[in-house]
Amino acid sequence: MKHTGLILVLAMAETAFAASNVAVLELVPDASAQEEISIGESRHLTDELRRQAVTALPTGEYSVLTRDNFIALMPSNEKEAERIAEGSAVEIGRAIGAEYVSRGTIGKFGKQFTISVELYETASGKLLSSMVFESEGIDGLLNVIRKEAKPLFQSILETRERKLVVSAPLNDRSLNGAEENGIRLPQWIGIGLAVAGIGFGVYGISQESEYKKLNKDYLAATDDFDGKWKKAEDAKGRRNIGYIIGSALLASGITVYFVF
Repeated sequence: MKHTGLILVLAMAETAFAASNVAVLELVPDASAQEEISIGESRHLTDELRRQAVTALPTGEYSVLTRDNFIALMPSNEKEAERIAEGSAVEIGRAIGAEYVSRGTIGKFGKQFTISVELYETASGKLLSSMVFESEGIDGLLNVIRKEAKPLFQSILETRERKLVVSAPLNDRSLNGAEENGIRLPQWIGIGLAVAGIGFGVYGISQESEYKKLNKDYLAATDDFDGKWKKAEDAKGRRNIGYIIGSALLASGITVYFVF
């Protein structure tokens, strides 16, 4: 029974760790602003929005996905990727394994540029926070993001605190039981990190097998060389992500378990 309880706690720890991704989707100009905002400008504004998310959230607990992360996490099948991209923000967040996701648009109202961003919790689909601001120019939108976006993402922390308050009595009993069994909280954290690392490692191994299969198909192909090569490279990228993150988490877990 003691081992069964340990396995359950580790499973919960792994789930909690893996569900800490925050996805900031690309800001998209609407019909009123498409002719006045370039792709480069909208990407720059999106990058600044991601930077504000990074500064607003604890680095060790939340990971803000980059543009490259999105590419790696989206399905290699083009039609499936398009289907996901055309879905709602919550659907996209769930598809790429993000716990929180934001989506925004840039528009034009009279002579004013506008920016509207909404932040959702993907598990419940609940709207956590939103921001709507106006500016006389693109530069003004950049300043608006720098001044106003951080509270948008800090609503994630407020949501977490409310959940902790609700679950505090249960957590207290769980921690007391852990102490009585001779396992301290840092050791639980170390075990959780190690299990999460193993999970990413297993994912990497599965993608290694997928990469070998797709690479074999590419080498034997008589047509669609580019498409088959891209599928193989996508699998290799996912494999590398699994190995790198898995190794880092496993090493961190072992260190936390034995040092603290």
